[in-house]
Amino acid sequence: NMKRIPFCHLLFFFIFSLYYPFLAHMHPSSFAEEVFENKWQVNSNHATNHHLLSLEAAKNITLPLTTIPITDVTVEQHNTFLVPDPFFEKACGDLWPQAWADDGHIYAANGDGFGFGLYWSDIKVSRIVGRPPHMHGEPIPLAFGHFLGKLWPPRAWEVSRKPTGMICIDGILYLFYQNLKNFLSSNEFGDSPAASISWSYDYGRTWNMKTREPMFSNHEFTTGFFLDYGKCNQYAIDDFVYVYGLDYNWRHSPGYRSTKLFLAKVKKDSIPDRKTWLFFTGLSPSGAPLWSSDISDKNPVIWDETEYHGKTGISQGSVIYIPALNRYLYATWSDTAWIWRSNTGSCPSSAT
Repeated sequence: NMKRIPFCHLLFFFIFSLYYPFLAHMHPSSFAEEVFENKWQVNSNHATNHHLLSLEAAKNITLPLTTIPITDVTVEQHNTFLVPDPFFEKACGDLWPQAWADDGHIYAANGDGFGFGLYWSDIKVSRIVGRPPHMHGEPIPLAFGHFLGKLWPPRAWEVSRKPTGMICIDGILYLFYQNLKNFLSSNEFGDSPAASISWSYDYGRTWNMKTREPMFSNHEFTTGFFLDYGKCNQYAIDDFVYVYGLDYNWRHSPGYRSTKLFLAKVKKDSIPDRKTWLFFTGLSPSGAPLWSSDISDKNPVIWDETEYHGKTGISQGSVIYIPALNRYLYATWSDTAWIWRSNTGSCPSSAT
């Protein structure tokens, strides 16, 4: 029995096949990668109104002692602010990791949609201008698809690019993206074998990227999202950038339970240099975080085996620091969403 492919997928594949040869000859040069390596060699549309995590479920969570769940959260019945595509209101895309840049604008990346423009792509970056409630989105020319990231072999046709994290550091935008299995594979949306980071010096107009190999492969740390310290990371506690990551997939999938959230850090001036990354391995007897350059040594900062409506709850999300509360908040979802709260704001590894 042949699997029936939806007509919209066939239409997209046909259109994509027409312009892909053109894009293939316009990929960013590997020159930027060579320069970099030499330099560093030395929305919820289905919101519900209920408690997102019951006290009974909270008792069964295995977490660091400094991390507790927020159990009394109420979600509004509607969107307070909505910034849709003016032409394709219900096909803007999904995921939408965002970065508040030093130019005052918010930059956001979507997967599988039109963003705020007239053409569809598996990945796009757009600019959000204004302040609530007077906000609108603007497409950025050439900030999409092949100009943003690569499809890594083998079987590159079986994966699509998906944005999972964004951040602004010293005026530079960084985009963490993954290769996620698509409808041409036998495991659509079911696993992510590779991931990498692209960066822009001009607020998204042009992008630099790794072209030789992905930064992360073998399903390790292939969903990454940055710890957000506010506008262009202005409240950062040190010169490191902190990145939370998941193995295998961006959430639970058939045959896979997503239960562990990992943490890495890298000096802010060497983010694309994979050799400089350090991974959280645990705490010393005095409670200080321990780090290793070997990704196989990593240990989770959250390990949650609880099932929510039959699904595990460690998924792609966002981690932000709230200066007024001195709290780190991790927001994610299973089939419903919830937020984690820390008891201390001392460091990201103890306040996930």
